[in-house]
Amino acid sequence: MNKSYLETMPDNNGFFGKFGGSFIPPVLEKPFEDIKKAYEEENRVVGLVLIDEKNDTDIFKSKLKMVGTAVKIHNISQVSTNTIQIVVQGLKRFTFIK
Repeated sequence: MNKSYLETMPDNNGFFGKFGGSFIPPVLEKPFEDIKKAYEEENRVVGLVLIDEKNDTDIFKSKLKMVGTAVKIHNISQVSTNTIQIVVQGLKRFTFIK
């Protein structure tokens, strides 16, 4: 069975293939690490929330929807040089409590 993208990339030196280098923008490095960490855990569950009002200056200051979905990550694969595909299964809806 072929290993998924996150099981093979980046390698131990942080390189993506023989030419190396990371193509993840600095602003997305922490979220990508969080997804990778969740994928490596046994339950592979993360919370998925949509943006209600996007903040163009800082995406992490965007207004989020008050309802999200807990999802299980089934597979992560690279579909092209600039794109990865994450296949998830919705498990349960949740609501943010203020």
